[in-house]
Amino acid sequence: MGADSNVHTCGCEPCRKGDHPEREDHCQLNLILSRLDEQQRRWLTGREAAQRGHGDIRIVSLITGLHPETIRRPVTTDKTQTKESNGRNAKQRH
Repeated sequence: MGADSNVHTCGCEPCRKGDHPEREDHCQLNLILSRLDEQQRRWLTGREAAQRGHGDIRIVSLITGLHPETIRRPVTTDKTQTKESNGRNAKQRH
């Protein structure tokens, strides 16, 4: 990847130490984030954190440089909306 001054450099320990299997993925995530607006960054990092599992928000925060609360907010909102949506869909089927 070419150097881009607006792209965050991953701060996770493996990336700081050198190459590791997910390094390119971290670089690509940060490249994508550099091209999104604030709301889009929140949603994408929230989704990324939800898919990673345990320690998810802290890890995504290290990778992206975003504050954990910035990442946590969409995750919480999305889970609430999903539950509400599932409830409506179940009612509509009956």
